[in-house]
Amino acid sequence: MQQLNASLLARKPIGTNQFQKPTKEEVIKISSDTVFIPDYITKYCDSDINSLLISAEFKTKLISNEDLSKKILNCKKSFYYLVFKTANFGTAKYIDIIDAFSGQCAFNYWIEGTTLFDKKDIKKLNKFFE
Repeated sequence: MQQLNASLLARKPIGTNQFQKPTKEEVIKISSDTVFIPDYITKYCDSDINSLLISAEFKTKLISNEDLSKKILNCKKSFYYLVFKTANFGTAKYIDIIDAFSGQCAFNYWIEGTTLFDKKDIKKLNKFFE
C-alpha cells in the first residue's frame, strides 16, 4: 500500500519504485535501529528462532504479526521490519527489510531451492550490515 500511495502521490506509473541499494549512511541508520521480525517466521524455521537470532549482528525483536501490523499502521517515523515470503510453489524464498514509514525496501534477497529461514539467511543479513 505504501508503494502504491508513493507512486500515486508522485504521479508515477505504478511499479516504478524499484529497489535501490541503500547508502552506507542508511545501512548504519538501519543497523542502529531494531529490525522487527514477525512471529509467523517461526513456521518457516528449521530450528528455534531464538537460537537463529542470537547469531544476528544487528538488533532484532520478535513481534506478533498483529502487533507489527498495528505498529506499521500507526507509525509516525521510520522503523524497519523483516518480510519473509515463499513462492514458486514452495521452491523459493524472499527476504526483505522494509522501512515502515516510507514503504521502501532497504534489503532484498531471494534464493531458489529452499523455503526455510535458516543460518544462511542470518549470515546474508549480517553481511548487509557490515
